[in-house]
Amino acid sequence: MTRKILVLILCTGLMLVAGGAIHAVSVQAAAYTDWPQWARTSLHTSSTGAVGQSPQTQLANITYDPFVAQEQAESGGELLAHYQVPLVDNGVVFMEFKTGTYVSCNPPGSGQPYPCGPDAWNREVWNERAFIWRNGQLIELWNFRTDWKPEPNTDAGGMNQDGLFGWEPVFHAALWNGFVFVPGAGGTIYKLSEADGSVVAQHNPFDQEINPHRFVSGPVTIDAHGNVYYNVIQFDPTNPWSVDIRGAWLVKVETDGRARAVSYSTLAPASCNGCGSQRPGVNLAPAVSADGKTIYTASVAHFNPADAYLLAVNSDLTPQWQSSLTVDNGQIQGVIVDLSSATPVVLPDGSVLYGVLGGSSARGSC
Repeated sequence: MTRKILVLILCTGLMLVAGGAIHAVSVQAAAYTDWPQWARTSLHTSSTGAVGQSPQTQLANITYDPFVAQEQAESGGELLAHYQVPLVDNGVVFMEFKTGTYVSCNPPGSGQPYPCGPDAWNREVWNERAFIWRNGQLIELWNFRTDWKPEPNTDAGGMNQDGLFGWEPVFHAALWNGFVFVPGAGGTIYKLSEADGSVVAQHNPFDQEINPHRFVSGPVTIDAHGNVYYNVIQFDPTNPWSVDIRGAWLVKVETDGRARAVSYSTLAPASCNGCGSQRPGVNLAPAVSADGKTIYTASVAHFNPADAYLLAVNSDLTPQWQSSLTVDNGQIQGVIVDLSSATPVVLPDGSVLYGVLGGSSARGSC
């Protein structure tokens, strides 16, 4: 079997997401204007048949993150956040909205009194909210308050600043066949009705245990058949970044609701000595091949971003292949950074693209 991998070396590996409001503009109706998940499809190609126009008329201005000014104050004016893209299904728009409390540091950026700023972002609440256009206005249909929380920024007491450096992880739902799949607490996801936001099911691959130190990490991906895939990481309760993880899993929820998980220790080669266990990069969404038979993800050693792999997994969650992001002579080709939102992309010819942080570009096949 031949597989082609294009590793994109990024000069920074980071993406600033600016602003905190929706600015909707007039768009002509066109085929394929829906956008049900991260990068639109499970291949993550981000292609659409919608007709693009120059923005001329602002139809709505809705704030979905009321804490932007406080967040910027903590980071010297930068906005270090990843937001869900607006999801669209037949004219209904689904958005991430933040509520709860933002605890500012005093002075901003000092990290004191702990926990504050990024170290207290679990005081915020992430919501999924549905809107519809009526009489020229964007009207709220329903709101679902989730119990999802982002991965911790640093160790207890604000120690080990090499955690997420204040970059807020992404909360990202997905749509399928009249339902909204929304990240929840403890590695679970909620299945909501698109019509009214009511809970149809809460899928839990961990025997109904809700562990607060286990996090849905990255966006939810749904393949063409309705199977749901997402990543979960369980951190040490006190020192998540200086103590090895307690586990990491790729989860599949099948169309009949059965949820299964496979450990990244099964999918990826063992890490180098002292590098920590393999886990998915924070913010990474699994990609799925067009035929639904292969899932693509990436893993990284918890203590060493240069010990990283692009992984192919069979649809039954058994390993298919692993490709190191380090070249044969030991020279680092690229590293995975948790601050980015790089995600595998499957091209029509079966090639796989994946963005990493590095100093030079490379392309390989094996």
